[in-house]
Amino acid sequence: VDAMQAFERVAWLEQVREIKRLKAYTGVFLCADGKAVRVSNWEAFCRDVLGLERSVVDRYLQDLNAFGAQLPA
Repeated sequence: VDAMQAFERVAWLEQVREIKRLKAYTGVFLCADGKAVRVSNWEAFCRDVLGLERSVVDRYLQDLNAFGAQLPA
């Protein structure tokens, strides 16, 4: 992972952390596979918006909290 990719990953995770903290994922509408989806919880947001399992996103956020900008690759 080069420096720019690492910076982008940290910036993205900081945004995701803020979305989770504020519960800004509640009521989000999006198009997933051509269907309108109402996101009502964190797990659905991770799966439908981020395309990742909740446990994976939570692990990334734990790493961000532990390592800050020095996240492991």
